[in-house]
Amino acid sequence: MPGVIISKQRFKNRSTWLSTNKVGNLKTGDCISISITTKDGKVNYNQGEKFIIMNTSKKGIQIKGVLNYIKKYKDIFEKAEWYDIKLIVNIQSYIRKYNVFNTYLFSIVDVDIDIIDINLLKKYIKNEFNGTIRRDMAMEENANLKIESDISEYWISKCTNGKRVGKGNGKADVETNNRNIDVACLCLNGNITNEKSIIQDFKFAGNELDIYFKDKNDKKAVDLYKKTYYSKVKDISNMYYYIFISTKKKIYFCTLKLNISAIFKIKSRGFTKQYKSIYIDNIIENKYGDARLYSSKKRIELRLRDNIISKSVEIYDIDK
Repeated sequence: MPGVIISKQRFKNRSTWLSTNKVGNLKTGDCISISITTKDGKVNYNQGEKFIIMNTSKKGIQIKGVLNYIKKYKDIFEKAEWYDIKLIVNIQSYIRKYNVFNTYLFSIVDVDIDIIDINLLKKYIKNEFNGTIRRDMAMEENANLKIESDISEYWISKCTNGKRVGKGNGKADVETNNRNIDVACLCLNGNITNEKSIIQDFKFAGNELDIYFKDKNDKKAVDLYKKTYYSKVKDISNMYYYIFISTKKKIYFCTLKLNISAIFKIKSRGFTKQYKSIYIDNIIENKYGDARLYSSKKRIELRLRDNIISKSVEIYDIDK
């Protein structure tokens, strides 16, 4: 974390003493850079120039060099902060190694059997269908096996030792000790499922969206809903989507992880032919799903492709 520079004092040997709210683990010989916050935004002082630390105390640090940021930025200057170069380098290395800043809003992750009791989930679903008229109807009418949202949320709460909280209206459907979970039930017909709503907003963004569609401004339309979605999830930690995927014979289960840092990588791929919706990139890897922003529904919808089955766990087979 950066330290705020409270005041500075220049010495004749062209060094500067910085009084700061914290010193952290800085020591003589380390390097720092300076970030300046102005009324117009943040900038790196002297394009990220590195300053060597000559001395430290509990309340400040002495650097080699002179800082003139108050004179340089004058009336628009707000504050100055120092950053430990070692920390910056370590963070950059971590990002490169572990791909912290994901490209896609949703990453497909392995079903964690330490989090969810898959065997119990299989038992619930088997009891729901085997020997029941629901199974007979699906077989007779050659229809998809269907799971209602209420019962799916209840199952997930029991299989994760969590609590059902949303009931269709909250930011999450189930809360556990370390996860917030949105539960969805989709039917796979052909090579794509029906829709899962990601964000819908009639009240605050709806009118603006109509204007952007009328003006054929797809970029502003998508940007509007990115901001709306971010305001919904920015304070939620460890958000996951638990998804049931039903076919005519089987039910699969997959897990998507929400990467909040990737929200602002979402972008338009252009309007559909009739200008009723907008194709959206970077919601999910294209081979696993497709996302669109709809004018009439005022929402972004995600549909999963059949390739998602390769990343899912089979939890029910009507013939077994």
